[in-house]
Amino acid sequence: HIRVVPLDLTGPRADVETIEKLPARYNMRSFPTITTAFVATSFLAFPAAADITPAEVWADWKRLIESSDVTLEIGNETASSDALTLTDISISGEFPEDSGSFATTIPEVVFEDRGDGTVEIKMSPEYPIAVIGKDDLSGEEFAFNIIARQPGMVTIASREDTTTRYDYVGPEVEVSLSQ
Repeated sequence: HIRVVPLDLTGPRADVETIEKLPARYNMRSFPTITTAFVATSFLAFPAAADITPAEVWADWKRLIESSDVTLEIGNETASSDALTLTDISISGEFPEDSGSFATTIPEVVFEDRGDGTVEIKMSPEYPIAVIGKDDLSGEEFAFNIIARQPGMVTIASREDTTTRYDYVGPEVEVSLSQ
C-alpha cells in the first residue's frame, strides 16, 4: 500500500524506495515499466502561456504513451466544441526479457477547454493495473493488481512556445497493491 500525501510531483520518483522494499516476488527490475502507464496518463510534468486545445493535449499524451513501447487502445473518443472525452482507455505492455506484462483500463479521461487558453484534464478517480510475470531470482510466477486512486485530481495543461506544462491539484494520490 503506497500513499502519497500531499501531492508533490517535482521531486524524484516516489515509487523507487517503496518498490525496493517489496517482497522479492514483487521486486522485479522492470517494475518501473508498470509505472510508465500510470505516469504517462496521470503525472506528465513539463516546464507556461500560449493557447492549447484539448485535441493538442491528447495528441501530446498519445505521442508520449506510444513512444513508451506500450499498446494503447481507445474504446470511444468523442469531441464537442470545448471538450474531448475518451472512454475505456486500455494501456498494456511487456516487461523486458519476457519477465511479464501489465495492463490497465482507465474508464474515462476528459480534456476540457477552460476558455482561457488552458485545458482541464479529469480522469476516473480509480483504476486497476494488472501485473503478471516471473520473479527474476526464483523463476516463480506471480500476479497482482495495483489500484491507482486519485480522487478529486484535476490537471491543468498550458503551453509556452512548444512546451506543455501540467499543474496538478488534488487532495491525494494513492497506489495500493493486492494479490
